[in-house]
Amino acid sequence: QEGMKWWLSAAEQGDARAQYLTGFYYFNGTYGVEKDVATGLKWIRTAAERGVDTAQFIMGREYYEGVSLEQSFSDALRWHRLAASQGYFPSQHALGNMYYNGEGVIKNEKQALVWWSVSGPSFAYANLDDRDVVREELSADDLAAVQLTIARCEESGYQECDL
Repeated sequence: QEGMKWWLSAAEQGDARAQYLTGFYYFNGTYGVEKDVATGLKWIRTAAERGVDTAQFIMGREYYEGVSLEQSFSDALRWHRLAASQGYFPSQHALGNMYYNGEGVIKNEKQALVWWSVSGPSFAYANLDDRDVVREELSADDLAAVQLTIARCEESGYQECDL
């Protein structure tokens, strides 16, 4: 309880990381806080707007799933793009899935492959079958374009990742 008072105070004073953690604790009902999803999302959104990648991911996930927020693939895509551009691997992976399934974007398996490929070792085996199928279906020229985009994406710090 005492620790939560500190986090809330820091959040109210504008500390973005404290805003995220305050939101997380309320959203999940942890750290001695009674669960309050609305209050949690308010703080998480504030942190996301201030550039906290984990908060941006959560906003993307919540809009994608449509449980605590009304489902909106376009909002999910926007939040995941923000976190992905900071190198946040879970959002990069989520973008790959959204491009692969055509959720909030026109289906684009090549772009999905780009995002899956840069999403780091934590996701090395996620969607492995889908990635193999996409690779097998690509022409040599398309595969070369994807590989160039992956390299450009990584070299640019995830700022230039579109085919």
